[in-house]
Amino acid sequence: MSDKKNKSDSVEEQEWIGSFYGGPKNPDADSVDSGRNRKKISSIDRPEKNDGSLTNKRRDISALVYILRFLIILLLLISGFFGMKVGIDLYRERLLVEQKQALPSAVMSEVTLIESTVFKSDESIDFFKIQCAQWEDEAANLRAAHELIKRNYFEKALERCNYVLSSNPSNRDALEMVAGLYNRLNRRTEAINAYVRLLNLDYMQVAVQEKLIESLYFHEDYQAVVELVDWYYEKAVFNEQVHYLLFHSYKKLDRLEEALEISNRILKSSPDLLEIANDKIEILLKLKRFNEAIIELDLLHAKRYRDPLFYRDYAACFAQLGQIKNTVEVLGKAVNIFGRSQVLSWIASEDYDKIRNDLYFETFSVRVGGQEVADQLQALADLRRDSDQVEPGFLMDENIESIDTMNPQLNILNQNQ
Repeated sequence: MSDKKNKSDSVEEQEWIGSFYGGPKNPDADSVDSGRNRKKISSIDRPEKNDGSLTNKRRDISALVYILRFLIILLLLISGFFGMKVGIDLYRERLLVEQKQALPSAVMSEVTLIESTVFKSDESIDFFKIQCAQWEDEAANLRAAHELIKRNYFEKALERCNYVLSSNPSNRDALEMVAGLYNRLNRRTEAINAYVRLLNLDYMQVAVQEKLIESLYFHEDYQAVVELVDWYYEKAVFNEQVHYLLFHSYKKLDRLEEALEISNRILKSSPDLLEIANDKIEILLKLKRFNEAIIELDLLHAKRYRDPLFYRDYAACFAQLGQIKNTVEVLGKAVNIFGRSQVLSWIASEDYDKIRNDLYFETFSVRVGGQEVADQLQALADLRRDSDQVEPGFLMDENIESIDTMNPQLNILNQNQ
């Protein structure tokens, strides 16, 4: 019994030693193991009889894993290449933005015209090739300027346009772009010069003429607006936007009769244009044409019945015409709507000195402000009459509804276009 146990232990020890040194585990079973190994080696790639699959499934799985790793690495390489390309493009764009081109404004320099070239020799053909390359360069710079404008880099876009105009002062696209940029930057003088150059290329461009008129108006050259509009209407028909600028130019030049005529034309085309209607009333008051002013005020009663200036001007017109009852009636309505202090400030004006001694108006003054206030107003009127120090009345004041304070109602005043 002990011999069998010793023999089994010896066999196990031999198997362990053999496996450690790469030899057979059991030298006694060498022939059996070698036959078994030959069987494995000879059948490692032999297909199965039933389904045709290989016998070594472990190796098949390993091959699939290696293929999957290769595909992942290939995908990472492609992604890295694409990311590098995007980064290079962004870097080039940044360089384009930061690149400095200190060039003077091209529209502020003189243009030298050249004679047309006839391509009859090799030198002319070479010149044409150079010119084509220049045109391509101009187109590339204009495209870059468009992209810079989209990103609100107006100064950089302006440099690109000036670069194009320095080599080709007659590039219409560049001139139109640079004129719009100068308007956005409130550089009116350069914008005006750009529009003048465009008109030198083709003076029949009606849209450019209108933009030039607009730029001159915002440049506060009102006399130039008047003269240019006269030239504009030699060929063009009625344009409400141009008439709008012409009206305010006449008003700024204190040519009230001409402004009144233009306002009539505008209101005939657009009767609901409240701003022009209010300015027309203001002009009529300055011209002391009170009957016409009352007619215009009557037309606006439904739209301005909550406006204190409406009642102020309305009552002052009646006072200037000596219509005391109408004056008191309008002032009474104003007291009910806006309060006594508002009306007292109106009747203190010299506009009411003409009717101040009338008993009906005096009674109204006492009822609104009291006897003491009425006496003070009368004393103030006497002082003005004796010293000839006439304070300007409300009729001479600028109306609140003017171009400086009201929201523009015409698209031409949108300076971002």
